[in-house]
Amino acid sequence: MTTAVDIADAVVSELNNSEAGFSLDFTAERILLPYFEQKDLVSLKVTVVPSEVSYSSLSRSSVLAEYGIDVAVQKKVNVGSDDDIETLIGLTKEIADYLRRKKLALADYACWARSQISPLYSVEHLLNHKVFTSVVKISYKTAE
Repeated sequence: MTTAVDIADAVVSELNNSEAGFSLDFTAERILLPYFEQKDLVSLKVTVVPSEVSYSSLSRSSVLAEYGIDVAVQKKVNVGSDDDIETLIGLTKEIADYLRRKKLALADYACWARSQISPLYSVEHLLNHKVFTSVVKISYKTAE
């Protein structure tokens, strides 16, 4: 699973690149057990988690590995205001767009395969915890 962690670290490095120019300031972190109390989410959290790996045959002697990396965007919000939610949806899309087809400097062996934002935002987290949560799911492929 080391490669999954290495790719997640490379994603963190790209997100924390000062040239990325996101609309909101944050420092992304790679965390293997992403659990936060509400008090931890008063400020914006961007968390990168290696989430899955699958293998398929590439040739007789090599395997295609596909690594799933999740980038979570979370922040406690004023549920009565769509502005906060729309701003965070915008940031989530910026992150997805920035990483799409991006060559990872620290994991140049990994090739972007696809991205998905799911959920766009969690209604359950908003209603029950007043926390905006969105996840960018990214797949990177490697030949092994």
